[in-house]
Amino acid sequence: MSNAWVEAKFRVCYLTEQHRQDDSALNDVLNAIRAQSIQPQHLQALHNTRNQDIGDTYTRLYTHNMDVDNINYKHLNEISGKEHQFVAVTDGNEKLIETLKSSVRAPDELTLKKHAKVMFVKNNFDMGYINGSLGEVVGFEEDDELGLLPKVKLTDGTTLLVEPETWSVDNDAGKTIASLQQVPLRLAWAITIHKSQGMTLEAAEINLSHTFEKGQGYVALSRLKSINGLRLLGFNEQALELDSLAIKADRRFQELSTEAEQHFAEEDLTVQHNAFIRHCGGTLNASEIQRNEKKLAKTGGKTNYATATLDETRELFENGYEIQDIANERGLTPATIINHLAKLHREQGLDISVASPDENVLEQVRKIYKKLQKRQDPSHFSEEGTIKLRPIVELTSPKMGYDQVRLALLFIE
Repeated sequence: MSNAWVEAKFRVCYLTEQHRQDDSALNDVLNAIRAQSIQPQHLQALHNTRNQDIGDTYTRLYTHNMDVDNINYKHLNEISGKEHQFVAVTDGNEKLIETLKSSVRAPDELTLKKHAKVMFVKNNFDMGYINGSLGEVVGFEEDDELGLLPKVKLTDGTTLLVEPETWSVDNDAGKTIASLQQVPLRLAWAITIHKSQGMTLEAAEINLSHTFEKGQGYVALSRLKSINGLRLLGFNEQALELDSLAIKADRRFQELSTEAEQHFAEEDLTVQHNAFIRHCGGTLNASEIQRNEKKLAKTGGKTNYATATLDETRELFENGYEIQDIANERGLTPATIINHLAKLHREQGLDISVASPDENVLEQVRKIYKKLQKRQDPSHFSEEGTIKLRPIVELTSPKMGYDQVRLALLFIE
């Protein structure tokens, strides 16, 4: 509805394939809602899910914040144990920060306890989670640089130490003018439909009985991969309706897309195609493409992103890459790569001896480590009972830095 949309004169490309739903039954219902041609069989398919068994791991979706908050706090308060608060850190233009807060799904203040049910609210394929991944808090661990962090066990059994993520607004020059940093989690016994946008859910219990906005029902139902993961408690007449203006706009987009397709049908788009690849950070280098294709062939069938990212680190390490080079290649921190190597050594028996620091470094860290063990000062230990990095770094001479100490500890602990 903005003048800028008209002035920009965009070419519209209407995407006709979707990759979330994997069964025709849910697809049929969603297509019927989009076309506003809902038939009795579609309504019956939804009614049939009311008492469906969707397992024990699912999220409840509601239309109103009050219902969601009541359910989440009720469950959180039923858990005994210490609460831990995680407060968002903001910086930059105040109005833009407010805009960020309204769009970011992580709350300003997040209260967690051990055994709390949580949901990730951001994609991070390298770390092993996506927007909508469910898990349970299994503990907390002190990080020397980032402070206390929650440890979350995902439904596939993977356990992750969850570091803060940053959401930002950049200006035309690429400079960040507003940012919000928070642990990418929220309580997940229940969530509002509004906040669920963009998520992919395996299973959900949904109540559309109090739908107050057209389109809410479609957003909720389309979060699911399959109708087998749906338990729909109820819906009112408005739940399956769409806004008339949205319907008209959708039809117009399809018309414009058809025009664009006809316009470009006879043109050679190689130049635009290659420019697009480069602009998106891709490559046209044949050898690099071949290496990436081999990597995809190894990880393409895996749904466990954490396993896939470990395999990528392993491949580079076995090809002789240094830790810093692996970090640069993968866009990760050296600390993350060191953690990968530790896990690969522990779980897969990877020989990491070539990464060992020289003996002088090991000996110095070993002496400090043993000295701190003898002192038994609680401030030197994390909740997991391991010695923190900070006191070791502060006692090294000259100061080695966290990553060098972190690496040395792999060979002496």
